[in-house]
Amino acid sequence: YNSWWINKFSRDVFGFYVRGNELFATTYDKKLFKSTDNAETWDSIGTGFNLIPFNIIGLGDTLIAIVRDTANGTLRNYLVRSFDSGLNWSPCANEIPTIGYIQDLITMGNEIYVSISSFGASVFKSTDFGDTWQEANYGLANVRANCFLNYNNSIYCGTLGPNGIHKSIDNGETWQPSGNGINIPAYYSVLNVTSIVANNNFMYAGTNTDRGLFQSNDNGTTWSVLNSVFDSTYITDVYADDSILIVSNNYLGTYLSTDNGMNWSNQPVLNYDLKAIVFFAGNYFAGTYGRGIWKSSDFGLTWSLSDTGLAPFIDISKLIVRGSDLIASTENGIYISSDTGATWTTLNNGLPFSRYASTIAAKSDTLIIGIRSPTNYYGDIFISYDNGVNWTNYNRAGYPYLVNDLMIIGDTIFAATETHSVWKRSLNDLITSNEHSNIKSEDQFVIFPNPASNSVNIKLNEVSGSNVGLKLYDASGRILMNEKKISSEYNFSICDFRNGLYFIQIITDKGITTKPLIIGK
Repeated sequence: YNSWWINKFSRDVFGFYVRGNELFATTYDKKLFKSTDNAETWDSIGTGFNLIPFNIIGLGDTLIAIVRDTANGTLRNYLVRSFDSGLNWSPCANEIPTIGYIQDLITMGNEIYVSISSFGASVFKSTDFGDTWQEANYGLANVRANCFLNYNNSIYCGTLGPNGIHKSIDNGETWQPSGNGINIPAYYSVLNVTSIVANNNFMYAGTNTDRGLFQSNDNGTTWSVLNSVFDSTYITDVYADDSILIVSNNYLGTYLSTDNGMNWSNQPVLNYDLKAIVFFAGNYFAGTYGRGIWKSSDFGLTWSLSDTGLAPFIDISKLIVRGSDLIASTENGIYISSDTGATWTTLNNGLPFSRYASTIAAKSDTLIIGIRSPTNYYGDIFISYDNGVNWTNYNRAGYPYLVNDLMIIGDTIFAATETHSVWKRSLNDLITSNEHSNIKSEDQFVIFPNPASNSVNIKLNEVSGSNVGLKLYDASGRILMNEKKISSEYNFSICDFRNGLYFIQIITDKGITTKPLIIGK
């Protein structure tokens, strides 16, 4: 020892926890030790760990520890809990994925938080001493979000994670697990829900982790396997309305049911290639992988191509109905039909030459699409305010996340991303007046420095009118600053803001301009 430190505990120690005059330590040899005399002496009180205890915290009389299993070359993490000061332990946190790293545990008031690096949300919290856990990602989780459903005043999101489905009843502000009963196979650690649909009687969820098709009759609170030809198959897409249920999967092709999934008939024309389906003007339209758009006028009994004007053998990613129009996002951009699918024309003015459109959403004359390109695999968001006549690239600086689905509810845009959960933005923030649309955004104002650490300077460039306002948004769309009038050179402090992506919006007589701001301290 030296004059500063004395070692009286010669073991590999992973975690410490202090409770009153008690000091707990977890060790590499699967034990828990406790000292009540300022670490002068230690007693082994917990020998019941079957795995290596990595970290430990406490809340009241409850102890919670992270334990790790490295058997068979795969790292698995679990949370275990003790109500008797570490003498006995039992598993908890079934909602949290096991593969990857459970990094840390903290307490705040009566809540316990755990951070992970794995499939699923990056942060979980418990308000009942570890009995149950819910995601607390606030829009920044690393979960794959696949698809949306707006149903009975709630938003449902199909995800790749331990729960498969999440539900929001507050317009995407918070999300709760809603996949109870959608069991994960023993040979998987997570569940991948690729489609969620509903009719007046049931909700349906399609999965591609060898679990087939699930059904719920209580607004997604509980789910059960729909015993059918789809047991133990990978579902690629599901469609439902009051009379028809259509399901496509990788093994059996496409099947149709007219009795909520009790009986099925094969649809050989659509084969294995169905990717999107909508009901429009008394017809069903099916978008396929590499075989264009097909149409059925007899409730799915027969199908014929509806591809006049489409590129041959085109890949269709999504179909939507907007008023009297049918709109398709494709590997060749956006197509529209105003004659019930008889003919199709492109809406690609302003889109890049390579324009694989992965998804589309619409409201009135506003169209929003996700585009993949050779220069940006993760994609860009393009917006049109004139029904696709012209498109503008919405620069998503700081968002290198592939967009799987888009949805507009009211004035809010939702984006389901490949690796970073669900993001949302106010549609009103993006809409620019016609007069302002011809003015380059870079001519309106300059932000410097950007990234910024202490303060931000705004310099306005020849804006007209005496009233110029400024708003500052965080990445979730919350307004953090709202200045009704600023000078041509304006400065404000960012010392109280966390690191991350923000947006500065300048409001003038000619419209609204928004630019990203990155804060990094």
